[in-house]
Amino acid sequence: MWIIPPKDAGLLATPIAPSLQIGMSSGRTSSNGGDLTHMNQKQSRIALTVFFISVIAATALLTYGIVPRVKSLKATSQDQIPRWICIEVLAGDLIRVTHQGKTNLVHMAGIASPIPQRGPALDVASKQLMIPIDELLKRAQISRKSLATWIYHRTVRVVAHPKLERTYPDALEAYVHVSGVDVGKKMLQHGQAYTKNGSHPMQKKYVEYEAYAKEHSFGFWRN
Repeated sequence: MWIIPPKDAGLLATPIAPSLQIGMSSGRTSSNGGDLTHMNQKQSRIALTVFFISVIAATALLTYGIVPRVKSLKATSQDQIPRWICIEVLAGDLIRVTHQGKTNLVHMAGIASPIPQRGPALDVASKQLMIPIDELLKRAQISRKSLATWIYHRTVRVVAHPKLERTYPDALEAYVHVSGVDVGKKMLQHGQAYTKNGSHPMQKKYVEYEAYAKEHSFGFWRN
């Protein structure tokens, strides 16, 4: 006896179990989340790469660009100040310098030291410092020798100032530097010069340097 199945038996839809539906849905969600995570990691790597490139570029600019340029400008501005050679020391505050065939007499601004020879200037200094003429003459000679030891035949930088009052009509009033050191300061600290009356940019500092020499009885201030 033959049993013939119903004609619509093969068309009947088999229901999908709820657990399978949930599993498929969860699979799609997990896949999308993985894509987003991968994209975020890629963007982070790109951002870090850009950051490090920016740091390297900025470092290179500072090392080879801006800093050398600033140093170059500074050196150029310093080179524009003539370098003179001291060829004669007349007193502890008065020198003669030469540059490219030109000679100038320079009085060191803000300090004083008498020319070591008898005359009205030495008399005035003797009264001012209350030192006998003969003793002052000896100290003035020592002052000149001290200055010569520091700057004779050396390259000096002469820094003039428009508001400085001239001590001698034919002498330029200026600060003098050797190897970056203010020679006026050095003379005052060692008591080989004393402060000159009159206002000038270094006046306050120069008074302090002179006070140091007085305290230690150096040079003109020795007992």
